[in-house]
Amino acid sequence: TLGIEFRTRELTETALREEQSTVQAWSEVNKYRQQLSKKIPIATTTFIPGHEISEVIGIVTGESAFAIEASLTDLVFTTNGFADLKLNQAIHHALELLRYNACAIQADAVIGVSIDTSGANKNIKTGVFIAIAVGTAVKLTCTNTATPNS
Repeated sequence: TLGIEFRTRELTETALREEQSTVQAWSEVNKYRQQLSKKIPIATTTFIPGHEISEVIGIVTGESAFAIEASLTDLVFTTNGFADLKLNQAIHHALELLRYNACAIQADAVIGVSIDTSGANKNIKTGVFIAIAVGTAVKLTCTNTATPNS
């Protein structure tokens, strides 16, 4: 039984090392996707200037929710800018996730983007701002063939 215990421990340690390697590898993939996703253009229009859509990949989304320590009623009727700040944070985070998700499916751009926002009270003193971004992930072909003037 000592040999079986040793082999079990050895296999467990190997599995843990492989799992750590997998986690590290996925972490690197995620960092790379985050860098790439910042370069993905998004537009509310159905086109990207200078490019032609060569393939429609599908719908992508980005959702974000920000908790707030005040009721939405208090925030709506106050002019301190706190509500605007939290709502803008939710919108920007949703767009960031939209880009990231588009990158994960190897899209070149996202077109037809729309953003929906909402708010809800969890209880009398706590609320949440929600932002959802939706668009169509596409592959692009460059059509800008103009040559610079000499």
